[in-house]
Amino acid sequence: MPKITSLKVDTLKRLLRERKLDTMGKKSELVERLSRALGSDEVECEDIDGVEEEVSIQSQINTLKDMMENVMLIIQQQRQVTTPIVDLPANESSESKVNESALTQKPSYEPIQRTYSVQEMAEILPEYDPTKDSTFGVEQFIDRVEKAAQAYECEETLLLLAVYRKLKGPAKLWLDSTPEFFGTWNELANALMEEFSTNADEADIHFKMTSTVRRQDESISEYCFRMSALGRRYGISETAAVKYTRAGLKHRELQQAIAPIRFRTMRGLREASGQYFASIANCSNRSNLMSSTGKRDPYTKEDVDKRKKADPKVMCYNCSEPGHISSQCPKPPRRERCRDCHKVHPKNSPTHCGRTETKTCSVRKVLNHKPVTINGFTYDALIDTGSECSMIHKTVAYKLGVDIRKCKLRISGVCGGTCVIEEVLTNKTYD
Repeated sequence: MPKITSLKVDTLKRLLRERKLDTMGKKSELVERLSRALGSDEVECEDIDGVEEEVSIQSQINTLKDMMENVMLIIQQQRQVTTPIVDLPANESSESKVNESALTQKPSYEPIQRTYSVQEMAEILPEYDPTKDSTFGVEQFIDRVEKAAQAYECEETLLLLAVYRKLKGPAKLWLDSTPEFFGTWNELANALMEEFSTNADEADIHFKMTSTVRRQDESISEYCFRMSALGRRYGISETAAVKYTRAGLKHRELQQAIAPIRFRTMRGLREASGQYFASIANCSNRSNLMSSTGKRDPYTKEDVDKRKKADPKVMCYNCSEPGHISSQCPKPPRRERCRDCHKVHPKNSPTHCGRTETKTCSVRKVLNHKPVTINGFTYDALIDTGSECSMIHKTVAYKLGVDIRKCKLRISGVCGGTCVIEEVLTNKTYD
């Protein structure tokens, strides 16, 4: 008796199917499942002979089908070749005429209907996800499925299996959770229409199209295709979809460049955008090559840095020399300043405007700090010589372990207010 591990996958599945066991999984899983069912790692030869005989018959049938398809293809090619017409003499016998009619008669063959697999049909059908703007709406999806089924003449069971594989997102969750079983395509199509059809009015469509703008990581072509799909979903014209697309490009230079152009198709908008970016790339390349032609040498980063260092930050408008402003210029002024506001007024203006001079100054008070060590702890102390006492945080006082007594000390001047301190340390002086 042969080992179960030496059998082919088709043979293993056949033996499992005869014993009403599950046939899904890898070969190792099938071997283990069949071994448990038989209670041994060997199988009888009678079962294998029957399976192998059936497999061989099926392979012969498939080979004959392929041969018939090739023969029919050759016959169809020969039928397309024109047969020359030959004039026969008048005294030709009736037997030759019969032979001629037999040769010129064209045989009739029935067309061969090809069978498709579920994977092939699933590759033809589009995906449907109600949450994605780039996919079809439920009406367009149903129409596309019906046209594909009519064109390829596939069976309804095969069509249902292919449609099940193309439902994504909420549509897939809805199909898995629905208690009903759809045995025909019409039942599934009606259920999809009832569940996911949207009755959007003009205001909803306008709000959706205007709020859909180009993402930061999205190219112009991808955005155009997404807006085109969204326009087909809501059934608006291509001209209107182009206008919504132009408004949501989020590219100011491109929008200014194509502003005087009127596009009637989305393809024209995509081509114009591609030409714009191509011309921008060519201009940047030409500007880099101008130094070799001798017309103009572009500034480099080092030249810009040198000019920034050489240019003065402060320039006097009176003597045109750097380093000071006109109000502090030691040279005599070109024009007399106003005696009230100390500013230079326009020509032929009075030197007494009546406004007082405003001077702004910034005062920065330097605070002196000093490290102080108390009971083995080092703190950053503020040197305050103008106050009667120094303040310390309560947590620091508890950490030092000093005596604290009750008091009623009023302190004023802190942020312009007055506060009363109820606790104070005992009289101690540090540093």
